Amino acid sequence: MASGGEDEESAGADAESEEEEAARRLTTNGAKHSYSSFDGQGPVLWTGGRRRTSLLVFRSEVLLGHRVPSLRIIGEKFNLAYKMVNTECKLVRQLVSAHGFHEVHPNSSGFTLMWMGTHVKPYMLRTFKEHQKINHFPRSYEITRKDRLCSNIQRMQHAKGKKHFDFIPESYLLPAEYQDFCSACMRDKGPWIVKPVASSRGRGIFIVTNSDQVPLDNAMVVSRYVSNPLLIDGFKFDVRLYVGVTSYDPLVVYLYEEGLTRFATVRYETTTQQFRNHCMHLTNYSLNKKSDRYVSCEDPEVEDFGNKWSMSAMLRYLTAHGYDTASLMLRIEAVIIKTLISAEMHIATACKMYMPYRGNCFEVYGFDILIDDTLKPWVLEVNLSPSLACDTPLDLRIKAGLLVDMFNMAGFMLHDPLTSQKFQQARNSILVKPAAVKPRAKSTASTTKKKSQSNLSSELTLTPDEKVILRLVQEEHKRRGGYVRIFPTATSWEQYSNLLEFRSSYNRMLHAQLYPASSQTRGSSNISLAAATSQSRIEQYSKKKTASNYSPDISQSGAVQEPLPEQLQSLPSYITHPPAEDSLSNTMVSKAAVTEQPVKSLMTIVKNGAKLSKLQARHAFAAYLQCVHQRLQQDCVPDSQAEHQINLVLRFLKRASVNLGQPFCLVTPSSSLSITERRRSLSYMLANFIAAYNKVRD
Repeated sequence: MASGGEDEESAGADAESEEEEAARRLTTNGAKHSYSSFDGQGPVLWTGGRRRTSLLVFRSEVLLGHRVPSLRIIGEKFNLAYKMVNTECKLVRQLVSAHGFHEVHPNSSGFTLMWMGTHVKPYMLRTFKEHQKINHFPRSYEITRKDRLCSNIQRMQHAKGKKHFDFIPESYLLPAEYQDFCSACMRDKGPWIVKPVASSRGRGIFIVTNSDQVPLDNAMVVSRYVSNPLLIDGFKFDVRLYVGVTSYDPLVVYLYEEGLTRFATVRYETTTQQFRNHCMHLTNYSLNKKSDRYVSCEDPEVEDFGNKWSMSAMLRYLTAHGYDTASLMLRIEAVIIKTLISAEMHIATACKMYMPYRGNCFEVYGFDILIDDTLKPWVLEVNLSPSLACDTPLDLRIKAGLLVDMFNMAGFMLHDPLTSQKFQQARNSILVKPAAVKPRAKSTASTTKKKSQSNLSSELTLTPDEKVILRLVQEEHKRRGGYVRIFPTATSWEQYSNLLEFRSSYNRMLHAQLYPASSQTRGSSNISLAAATSQSRIEQYSKKKTASNYSPDISQSGAVQEPLPEQLQSLPSYITHPPAEDSLSNTMVSKAAVTEQPVKSLMTIVKNGAKLSKLQARHAFAAYLQCVHQRLQQDCVPDSQAEHQINLVLRFLKRASVNLGQPFCLVTPSSSLSITERRRSLSYMLANFIAAYNKVRD
């Protein structure tokens, strides 16, 4: 007769087998099409020891226009659930609902995902089960509150040296440090920026020039204003970066390959009279979008137009103008890692105390980085819940990708709370029992060799916990999608090991196992290794993201169509109302440069309710440029209007030539020339650009 413990173990094994069999049936029968973002995988990804853990694979198509009802099958079969607490995120709700999740009450404990808009209370994690996840770590406010970030960075400056943590401006916490702030103002009357300690979206921020202008009735952080920002076309900008953290012990940090560059709407000036102009000195999108000068771009393929660019477009622009963007991104990676290290001890300790299972928590931080004219990055703030609102197609393309890749990397287990309750009870009872301690194998002569201090002991026997951690980190790295792991890397242990405060052996173990060769290089060899390992990361940041990440809409006929920019009225009349074939023969544009049939059929396609494909949209844009080229060759134009045309076309060529994909020589016509000569010179350069654009298009 079997004992009670054996019965529980048998019941747990039966329930586990039942879950596995149900998932495999769904993978092979219920979802025959491959919906995985990983090559060769279906909607279920098998991981873990002996590949017995099933994870749900998320797809971004559902956020970008596709309707894929089959994706709901898996989530509905396993009764996956989510709940929103103190937030309303439409993007998250749309994503999980399309994958079969159903919403439960905020007080319910039967959930798979808890999405919170505020800091998580540590006690809430005590009742978490292994399959449950939350989008925040305990005590994340150590870097997301401005006062705590300032305090932690200042503490690290005193403990590790200011040269390692010099990426935030000189700051004071008011009212506690008001006297120190007054002394600093007496030494230097430069501008200071005042921020509430726990606000967002630019609310409550203002600039002062002396201490008398600062109120003391609320908690504030006052920092020295960075008065030499890097400018693009005379406008100040900052960069919103999305940083994913899956663990603090060991520390595992990912930087998403794409970010947002946010511009002010008023040209930058340093005069005292302009300090009250928030649209000049603050780059927050929530402030500048209210300005009448704000320019929005409705084309998802255009990344360098208007007041919001992609990060990669900004990097390509700087590269084209002679800036060293490779070293810039390495510095940005360094300040991100050091910012997280400043709070690592607090957050890792809270996780050890309150988090029941490794993997219950994950986080996406929003880092706001300002770049000065020396290419030094400054951390302005770290956002706990970066906005996932999608006001433009560029927002949707970037944020849909980072959210889906983060969910895949976090790994949502297919765990049915209704059918596997017996298995969970049996497993808990087994975990309570002390595990038998296996005797260590006697070391042989080959394993008792004296190892050098530089070797991080990749040959040492790992404990069971270390094996699990190593496997989890390796598996999530394979599911990273567009995220780039910046810690650990081949050189991060040598760079940051002396800055880590939390006493744990997991960080060293992880570096030794993932990068065993890096521990054997020192000096100049390690510099070469750092350059080699960072090259691929830097290229990933600046490369133009292909349209393969963007899922087009599906028309009613079933054909895949690319969305068209909404402003059809901006196209010339001969596109919206195609002329007869004979009328094209009189133009100065050859028929090789403009294809007649696509131009004639554009308005017909739109009138029939369909959308233009990507190729058709490119034909339309090429035809529009041909119209501009013709207008430049007209002589009967007033001088004021001609000057405006010249400036407009020059600005377009400067921006468009960066993303052309091939070398393009742009020479600004001399102001000493007459307007007619400048127009003819510009017309010639525009014709060259159109020819190069058509070549790239074809």
